[in-house]
Amino acid sequence: MGHWASLEHPNLVKFLGLSYEHPFPAGLVSPFFANGNANDYLERFKGKHPEEPALIQGAAHGLRHLHTRSPVIIHGAVRACNILIDETESPRLVDFGLMAALDSVLTNFTTADFVGPVRWYAPEILYPEGEEITYNVKTDIFAFSMMCIEVITGKRPFAHRRLDAAVLSDIPRGLRPHKPQDSPLADIMWPVLMLCWAQNPSERPEHMSEVCDLLDAIDLQSLSWII
Repeated sequence: MGHWASLEHPNLVKFLGLSYEHPFPAGLVSPFFANGNANDYLERFKGKHPEEPALIQGAAHGLRHLHTRSPVIIHGAVRACNILIDETESPRLVDFGLMAALDSVLTNFTTADFVGPVRWYAPEILYPEGEEITYNVKTDIFAFSMMCIEVITGKRPFAHRRLDAAVLSDIPRGLRPHKPQDSPLADIMWPVLMLCWAQNPSERPEHMSEVCDLLDAIDLQSLSWII
């Protein structure tokens, strides 16, 4: 909690405090953003407000900031619904560290019992080698690639799969979301996404800084005028 309170970055939501009222559980207090989350925002301005590149780049920078803290802060739930849009239309990550904090209780489970956003999870989370789930930089990078799919397509990852159970079968077999046709953003982003969602964690970028460098190299912002 203290780590969140001390964070200051234009692409992270500021932690304001805790709220507690018996008999309800304690809640985290953060600023309210009328633009909602990235899903709400993109749906509202669909076809009229090409901010997809800025959303992707801003989220990448926010995640990089978390990963460069000491100790490292793992988000654990990188999804479009966990990106809020502030009054300047800048993306801000929220809920970071909450899923990763559950590591100690997410033990002794089977995939049949698994409840969670499986479409964003790396294979080593869905099918850990031991009894414990470990969220780390590599699992955040995998989830980031799935969040990019949401932003690019306006749909959840593996949108062609109606059931999460099918996705649970796809991911360990190395299957990934389909590349959309006639999308300049998908065309330029796809090599980066393929690196980020590599089946073997050792083949993904080592740090989010590498992902940011790749995004800077392809100049995402130059795409805004043609999307």
